Amino acid sequence: MAMLPSDLSHHGIVENSPYRITKSGNKEAGKLSASWYFSRKEIEENSPSKRDGIDLKKETYLRKSYCTYLQDLGMRLKVPQVTIATSIVFCHRFYLRQSHAKNDRREVYDQQKELILLGERVVLATLGFDLNVHHPYKPLVETIKKFKITHNALPQVAWNFVNDG
Repeated sequence: MAMLPSDLSHHGIVENSPYRITKSGNKEAGKLSASWYFSRKEIEENSPSKRDGIDLKKETYLRKSYCTYLQDLGMRLKVPQVTIATSIVFCHRFYLRQSHAKNDRREVYDQQKELILLGERVVLATLGFDLNVHHPYKPLVETIKKFKITHNALPQVAWNFVNDG
């Protein structure tokens, strides 16, 4: 289920966002400027990762790591280079306002993987592991052809009935 912008701050997802969404839906400027341009000194001395104990060398490694990952993934998926570059810019912007310590991609992946596996088990158990579905479309089409009723309203009504069922 997708989260609404107002849900994000409640879940701690956008704690450092320059735009906080209030319950009334108005944007308020946060602590950080709305600009995405920072000096090297600002990035090195004031990054959220540094505040959370990640030194400059490790943060630089993490930035290079996700850039390389996104470049390789984009090339394997055969997306345009501008798409890859855009994903890298979004990643850089994200980590200008969020800490690597609180958003470790491996940790997030492992958490998401566990949630997906749990969801799959719930769905399978609820369905009794019965994944066989016999749709009525083929027999309906055969019956319509057999009785030669293709040029009146009955086939459409029957099709709508089948879809609604």
